[in-house]
Amino acid sequence: MARHIAARLLGLLPTLLVISLVSFAITQLTPGDPAMLLLQQRGQDPTGEAISQIRQELGLDQPLAMQYLHWFQRLCIGDLGRSYYSEEPVLAEIMLRLPATLELTLAAMLVALTVALTLGLAAAYRPGGWVDRFSKAYALVAVSLPSYWLGLVLMFVFAVQLQWLPAVGRGSLPQLLLPAISLGFTAAAVHARLLCSGLLESGRSPCAEFALTKGLTAWQVLLRHSLPVSLLPVVTSLGSTFGHMLGGAVLIETVFAWPGLGKLLVDAIFNRDYPLIQGYVLVMAVLYTLVNLWTDLVCVWLDPRLRMGEGRDR
Repeated sequence: MARHIAARLLGLLPTLLVISLVSFAITQLTPGDPAMLLLQQRGQDPTGEAISQIRQELGLDQPLAMQYLHWFQRLCIGDLGRSYYSEEPVLAEIMLRLPATLELTLAAMLVALTVALTLGLAAAYRPGGWVDRFSKAYALVAVSLPSYWLGLVLMFVFAVQLQWLPAVGRGSLPQLLLPAISLGFTAAAVHARLLCSGLLESGRSPCAEFALTKGLTAWQVLLRHSLPVSLLPVVTSLGSTFGHMLGGAVLIETVFAWPGLGKLLVDAIFNRDYPLIQGYVLVMAVLYTLVNLWTDLVCVWLDPRLRMGEGRDR
């Protein structure tokens, strides 16, 4: 297990190198001059001399290779640079907003996992029943609805019309419900069907049939024998879903005025704040890789066959 963790962590290094190259190239290819935008934001006349001075201060007058080299050297010591506009350290700005984004993403994953377990177990217990049919219809509708559109509908119904829940802000559980449901709505439906399919397949295995002949009820077989094996693809898929939710959180945070990384990223894109954009991409890449590592460890814990295979490798 320790060797597996070490190998995955070492594999993170070339991944970060490639991501840093891609993020640097993308930000440099975007139209617009950050020096001109910065002068306009300060209320100064963007003359040629003023633009040249700002570009020199920001290091934008250097060749692209030198800009990347200087940025990568600072990255190796944990310095992501300073924002062009706030002039604050990029890492400090990201860490200030990151807890809010993680809170929303983890809450959405909790919603997705709770709904998926409930619907998946109920649908697999009575295949072809009304719960099974409902989960199929729910999955069809969920994959067709953009999360931000669902967020606007939920806000209109529960915040504007019924006035049961607050529409915007962060700080309490009611303020978390609508954005978490909007972000986790599609993932819940997809994983419910994935779990149901796995439960039905494992329920036809010789192990499950033998358990039934021993006198166990169908519900006991479902929970004791089928569920642990069927959770493996769900856990693996949830690891990938975490990355998609982080990306989707940008839109949801904008809709619900959630003070996370979403607004920070949007402002950075419009302002051509290259260090902030690159820092965001790198932090998200590290989080995504660490979640995938955690997913692998959970799968090893759930499936004894993987642990046996690791033992034979040693």
